[in-house]
Amino acid sequence: MVIEVPTELETALKTEAATLGVPTEIYIQFVLKQASGLGDARKPLISGLGMWKEYGFNLSEEEIDENRRDMLKNSVFAEDF
Repeated sequence: MVIEVPTELETALKTEAATLGVPTEIYIQFVLKQASGLGDARKPLISGLGMWKEYGFNLSEEEIDENRRDMLKNSVFAEDF
């Protein structure tokens, strides 16, 4: 399915997706599901990269991966990291 949207709306959707730290396509699917009543309001949309932006933190993927390795280094999942 192809949906044409005005430039202003496209820009707003891309900006909001970037603010939340999620891919634009995922954010648009979320918005459409919520608007249609098919979405799960309990499902979090914000990724690990975007959830701290409103507080002034800007975590990189490398920092998140490093923290995961540190948290899981003594667990049964250590081999995966």
